[in-house]
Amino acid sequence: MAPHWPEEVDVFTVPHSRMKKLINQYNSMVMSTDFRDEMHLMSLLQNLNNVFNELKAHERIENIFIMRELRSKLRAASISDPAVCNCHSDNRLTEMQDLVLDGYKWAKMPQRERQMYGRKLRQALENFTENFLPHMDMEEQVFQPMLMEYFSYEELKALKVKVIKQHGIYKYEESSCEKFVADSCESEESSDEHITKEEKQCQLDCLPNELCLQILSWLGPQDMGRMNQVSRRWANLTHDPKLWTGIFPVHWAMGNWSFHPQPLGEDAGQGWPGGWQKEQLYFCTDEDADVDESGGDSDGHTGGERTDSEEGRLKHILQEAKLLTALVKHVLPKVGSGVRQCDLAFSRGLSNNLVHKILKLCPNLEILDLKQTLVGDAAFR
Repeated sequence: MAPHWPEEVDVFTVPHSRMKKLINQYNSMVMSTDFRDEMHLMSLLQNLNNVFNELKAHERIENIFIMRELRSKLRAASISDPAVCNCHSDNRLTEMQDLVLDGYKWAKMPQRERQMYGRKLRQALENFTENFLPHMDMEEQVFQPMLMEYFSYEELKALKVKVIKQHGIYKYEESSCEKFVADSCESEESSDEHITKEEKQCQLDCLPNELCLQILSWLGPQDMGRMNQVSRRWANLTHDPKLWTGIFPVHWAMGNWSFHPQPLGEDAGQGWPGGWQKEQLYFCTDEDADVDESGGDSDGHTGGERTDSEEGRLKHILQEAKLLTALVKHVLPKVGSGVRQCDLAFSRGLSNNLVHKILKLCPNLEILDLKQTLVGDAAFR
């Protein structure tokens, strides 16, 4: 059992209690799900997707705001500890997210196949839980004592506040990127709920699909996400592949919600706040890890407080990575056949795994821009 630390400097317990609650919730959900019923399975998949997105965000926050600072302290003391560098390298979050994503295909199959998938999902969740709970216990038992040893009391108090704040930002912030993700994740079931008496009387529904698509072609991706929630018909129209011939996630993460953005400049500072592209600050480069361990301390810090500017950059990377993940999971499976151009230049939230999935989901892709990224040949295997 982990020692009891003063509450104000106990960095792990509060976020871990939330993660354990999520695990208990998904175990309860999967046990009560009737996999013979398509809608039951679809509802479970949506809930599991939300759970694993939050679990992954939790790991990212720990990696960026706790483990990186701890590595800096250890390096300053000329100490090397492999456990600090590899604590998030094998928690199987990406595998679980892929399995949940596959479930949407199984949901459309006959009842027998859905039950087969259900057995596979239950076993995978059981294995993941057996791995993840001890992982959190290890962090409390091993890393919290190290934090107590190498950080001052005031530093730990500030670190705990920062970590809890970052978890709160993930859960509640209504940024344009998160709104886009939420809009993209709307299920067909929720779309059905919008078919009201007023909607049936809407004169726009009298227009032919060809004219509606012409109107929608003037909208940007963020507006498409909003239109997706109007009705089942509009949800189908906004996911017409002809409307998604080009995707520009890096521009969208910067707030430029356009299907025809100007190219990002290659000059220092152009298109990025504070000359960001000069820094080797990447979100995810290790394809065997769910959270990047390679970023390390390339920003030159050896401990201490991070500036507001740096936190803003890290926050932007998280937003970009979340937007890319939403595109791969919820948008490209429906519109990927229409995508001819994919501009990912200067992306700091990109990984080989994401590029590989984009290539699979966009079979008619003609232009792929990956300049100024750390994508390697593994993405094309």
